[in-house]
Amino acid sequence: MKIRFDIAKQNTPEAIQLLSAQRHLYSQAKFIEFFSFFSTLAPIILVLFIKNRICIQFITTIITVVSLLLTQWSKDKIKSATRIQEKFDTLIFGLNWNKILVGREPSPEIINKFSQNKNQGELKDWYHNPNLDSAKLNIIICQRSNVIWNIQLHKICSNVIGGLLCMFLLLIIAGITFKDYMWGHVMDAAIVTTIPIVIKFINYWITFKALLDAETQLINQIDDIIHSIDKNRYSISVKDLRSIQDFIFVNIRSATILVPNWLYFVTKKSHEEAMKSSTKSIADNLKRHSKH
Repeated sequence: MKIRFDIAKQNTPEAIQLLSAQRHLYSQAKFIEFFSFFSTLAPIILVLFIKNRICIQFITTIITVVSLLLTQWSKDKIKSATRIQEKFDTLIFGLNWNKILVGREPSPEIINKFSQNKNQGELKDWYHNPNLDSAKLNIIICQRSNVIWNIQLHKICSNVIGGLLCMFLLLIIAGITFKDYMWGHVMDAAIVTTIPIVIKFINYWITFKALLDAETQLINQIDDIIHSIDKNRYSISVKDLRSIQDFIFVNIRSATILVPNWLYFVTKKSHEEAMKSSTKSIADNLKRHSKH
C-alpha cells in the first residue's frame, strides 16, 4: 500500500479545526479533573470546622466517590479528544483509519461543536517537517517527536507527584506513630481526611509511571527501526507505521493524565527547541547515509 505524507495539510482549515476541537476537549477534561483533585482537599478543610468523627468519615466517603465520578467524566472527554487527534494524524500521515481499534471517526457535528476560532494561530506547524524524500521516514520521525514531547512532560509530573506523595505518606506515618502523644481524635480525623488526596496522588503516580514505561518502550522500538534503516538492513512498512500509531492511541493518548496548562506553557519553548533539534539530527543523519 502506498501512503502519502502531506505535512502541508496540517495548516489547512480542516486540520486546524481538528486541533482546535481536540484542544477544547482536553481543556474541558483538565477543568473537570481540576475539580476532582480539589474536591479531595475538602475533607482536610472541613475537619477544621466539624468535630463529629462520624460526620467527617461520611463526608470523606462521599467526596471520594464524587472525585472518582469526576475523573471518569474527564477520561470520557480525553477519549473523544484522542479520536479527533487520531483523525488529524491520519489526515497528515495518509494512514487508514483503524475502525476496529479506534471506533468511528468523529462526526463533523462533534468537531464543529468543540472547535473554537480563538488562538488558532498557535496550532499551526504542529509537526516539524523532517524534509526527507521517504514518506514513511517522515511519518515515523513525526510519531517519534510526538512521543518524546510526552515523555519530557510526564517525567516532570511523575517526579513532582512522587515528592508530594512521599510528603503526605510521611505525615500519615508520623500521625500514626505519635498519635498517643497528641490529641487522638484530631489525629484520627487528620488521617481519615487525607486518604482521598493520597489515593489521588497514588493513582496519578502509577498512571504517569505506566505512561513513561509505555513511551520509553515505544521510543526504543522506533529508534531500533530507524537504526536498522540507517544501516540499510530494514525497509519500513505501512504495517510498522500503523502499529506505532495504534500503540500511541491505546497506550499513551487514551491512557494519559493531562498535564497542567502552566507546566505546558513554562516548558513549551525548551521542549519545542529540543524536539526540532532531535528531528533535524535524525533526518540529517538519514540523508547522509542515503547518499552512500
